[in-house]
Amino acid sequence: AFIDTLYEILISTNARTISDFTDNWLANAAAIIKSASAINKETHTMLDKTFSSLFECAKNNFGKVIKNKISKNIQEPIRQTRLQIENKIKEGRS
Repeated sequence: AFIDTLYEILISTNARTISDFTDNWLANAAAIIKSASAINKETHTMLDKTFSSLFECAKNNFGKVIKNKISKNIQEPIRQTRLQIENKIKEGRS
Protein backbone atom coordinates (compact mmCIF):
# COMPACT_ATOMS: atom_id res chain seq x y z
CA ALA A 1 0.00 0.00 0.00
CA PHE A 2 2.84 2.40 0.82
CA ILE A 3 4.52 1.98 -2.58
CA ASP A 4 1.21 2.30 -4.42
CA THR A 5 0.36 5.46 -2.50
CA LEU A 6 3.83 6.89 -3.07
CA TYR A 7 3.49 6.15 -6.79
CA GLU A 8 0.07 7.81 -6.98
CA ILE A 9 1.39 10.89 -5.24
CA LEU A 10 4.47 11.13 -7.47
CA ILE A 11 2.49 10.79 -10.70
CA SER A 12 0.19 13.58 -9.51
CA THR A 13 3.07 15.93 -10.32
CA ASN A 14 3.14 14.90 -14.01
CA ALA A 15 6.95 14.90 -13.75
CA ARG A 16 8.52 12.22 -15.93
CA THR A 17 12.14 12.81 -14.95
CA ILE A 18 14.04 14.10 -11.95
CA SER A 19 14.74 17.24 -13.97
CA ASP A 20 11.01 17.73 -14.59
CA PHE A 21 10.46 17.36 -10.88
CA THR A 22 13.19 19.79 -9.82
CA ASP A 23 12.53 22.34 -12.58
CA ASN A 24 8.95 22.74 -11.34
CA TRP A 25 9.55 21.96 -7.69
CA LEU A 26 7.08 24.49 -6.27
CA ALA A 27 4.15 23.29 -8.38
CA ASN A 28 5.18 19.68 -7.74
CA ALA A 29 5.33 20.24 -4.00
CA ALA A 30 1.81 21.67 -4.11
CA ALA A 31 0.57 18.64 -6.09
CA ILE A 32 2.19 16.30 -3.57
CA ILE A 33 0.64 18.09 -0.62
CA LYS A 34 -2.78 18.02 -2.26
CA SER A 35 -2.52 14.30 -3.07
CA ALA A 36 -1.13 13.42 0.36
CA SER A 37 -4.02 15.09 2.17
CA ALA A 38 -6.35 12.22 1.19
CA ILE A 39 -4.38 9.32 2.74
CA ASN A 40 -4.60 7.61 6.15
CA LYS A 41 -2.52 8.81 9.11
CA GLU A 42 -0.03 5.91 9.19
CA THR A 43 0.76 6.10 5.49
CA HIS A 44 0.81 9.89 5.70
CA THR A 45 3.46 9.73 8.47
CA MET A 46 5.67 7.37 6.43
CA LEU A 47 5.29 9.52 3.33
CA ASP A 48 6.02 12.66 5.30
CA LYS A 49 9.32 11.17 6.45
CA THR A 50 10.11 9.98 2.93
CA PHE A 51 9.39 13.35 1.30
CA SER A 52 11.21 15.23 4.05
CA SER A 53 14.30 13.20 3.20
CA LEU A 54 13.82 13.75 -0.54
CA PHE A 55 13.43 17.50 -0.12
CA GLU A 56 16.46 17.62 2.16
CA CYS A 57 18.49 15.89 -0.57
CA ALA A 58 17.10 18.28 -3.18
CA LYS A 59 17.95 21.27 -1.01
CA ASN A 60 21.49 20.00 -0.51
CA ASN A 61 21.96 19.47 -4.25
CA PHE A 62 20.23 22.66 -5.43
CA GLY A 63 23.35 24.78 -4.98
CA LYS A 64 25.45 22.26 -6.89
CA VAL A 65 22.97 22.19 -9.78
CA ILE A 66 22.85 25.99 -10.02
CA LYS A 67 26.64 26.22 -9.78
CA ASN A 68 27.04 23.68 -12.60
CA LYS A 69 24.50 25.44 -14.83
CA ILE A 70 26.12 28.83 -14.24
CA SER A 71 29.57 27.36 -14.76
CA LYS A 72 28.56 25.78 -18.09
CA ASN A 73 26.87 29.00 -19.24
CA ILE A 74 29.98 31.02 -18.44
CA GLN A 75 32.66 28.58 -19.56
CA GLU A 76 31.45 28.11 -23.13
CA PRO A 77 31.49 31.84 -24.10
CA ILE A 78 34.93 32.18 -22.47
CA ARG A 79 36.19 29.18 -24.44
CA GLN A 80 34.76 30.61 -27.68
CA THR A 81 36.37 33.99 -27.04
CA ARG A 82 39.72 32.36 -26.27
CA LEU A 83 39.54 30.39 -29.54
CA GLN A 84 38.70 33.54 -31.50
CA ILE A 85 41.68 35.36 -29.97
CA GLU A 86 43.98 32.43 -30.69
CA ASN A 87 42.79 32.31 -34.29
CA LYS A 88 43.36 36.05 -34.74
CA ILE A 89 46.88 35.66 -33.33
CA LYS A 90 47.57 32.79 -35.74
CA GLU A 91 46.21 34.87 -38.66
CA GLY A 92 48.51 37.74 -37.68
CA ARG A 93 51.53 35.43 -37.80
CA SER A 94 50.72 34.24 -41.32
